[in-house]
Amino acid sequence: MDGYRILVTAEPLQEQSFDLFGYKLRFTLRFNSISGLWNYDLFDLEKETFICQSFGLAVDAPSLISMNLPFVVVMEDLSGLGINSIHQSEMGKRLQVAFVDKRLYREAVRTSNKAVSR
Repeated sequence: MDGYRILVTAEPLQEQSFDLFGYKLRFTLRFNSISGLWNYDLFDLEKETFICQSFGLAVDAPSLISMNLPFVVVMEDLSGLGINSIHQSEMGKRLQVAFVDKRLYREAVRTSNKAVSR
């Protein structure tokens, strides 16, 4: 899926700030070693408020889709298999995080649904 891929690694805690979609954001990505899953916080640096805290990431499941934001956050499986995280070391290699324009995401879903229903 086209979007803005965020440079991530397999480090269990990582944080970076960037400007996207008219927002100044701080993105904190964390690996939960108990569940084996990745979650994140997103902080609006201008408003000094959290957009979300401890939101989980799953492959091809758009996070923040129900919020009034112009983007969604998606974890992508570059292998094409659509498998969620199995091990921490996969982040930054097989697994990537992307911020995607919400309109483009919805259009991609509509297009793929039309192709499947034919």
